[in-house]
Amino acid sequence: MNLDPVLEGFLEEAGELLTDFEAALLELEGDPTNLETLNRIFRCAHTLKGNSGMLGMDAVAGFTHVLEDLLDRLRRREIGLSPPLMDMLLKSLDALKELLADARAGKFIDRAWHEQLLQEIQSFSGAAPAALESAPAPASETAETLYEIYFAPPLELMRRGLDPLQFLQALAEKGRLLQVTPDLGQLPPLGAMEVERCYLRWTIWLSSGRPKGELGSTRSRSTKRRPSRSLPPRHPSPSRA
Repeated sequence: MNLDPVLEGFLEEAGELLTDFEAALLELEGDPTNLETLNRIFRCAHTLKGNSGMLGMDAVAGFTHVLEDLLDRLRRREIGLSPPLMDMLLKSLDALKELLADARAGKFIDRAWHEQLLQEIQSFSGAAPAALESAPAPASETAETLYEIYFAPPLELMRRGLDPLQFLQALAEKGRLLQVTPDLGQLPPLGAMEVERCYLRWTIWLSSGRPKGELGSTRSRSTKRRPSRSLPPRHPSPSRA
């Protein structure tokens, strides 16, 4: 099966992250209080969440987002590592492997045990299960504006030591990232690709109560404007950024 080069690169890196994640978990069993190992596990989940979210892989990004919250509490010593918690982390590793296998196969399989595992993770971390989906929207959300942002970083961005993911993270701090869609139109043939060049562009839908002027502080000179388009009616009316 011939994979898109971007997807192939993502899956290769994701596989390496999970290998390191698994090795660090085994080390943690022997030394449960090792902060360096806990930080290493957290970084694996954090990187996987960011990369999958940037490519629009919502199932992987959503799972690692919940897992990341738990790992953050572990490394901050807010909760301790117990045998049941270690068992749950190993199950999370298995779930992530299945989600990446689904991504490679180009399909999504709704597995009930994944949802049950997410609820267990949220229970350990103290988060309310499905709070983002089931909680009524606060009144302040009615004042949110929907922005469509087209992010086109320069080809040489990574050679300058910069990471396009930092732009998305900065936006996420100013609102809710509803949708991130990669634009693969600038990808050259596989043989002509250079690993240090950034060929991807992104269309980003951000819902925020911040004024446009505050959002502008996150933009680089390479960020372009596009006319607004409509999303499904459940979202607020769109505006440009």
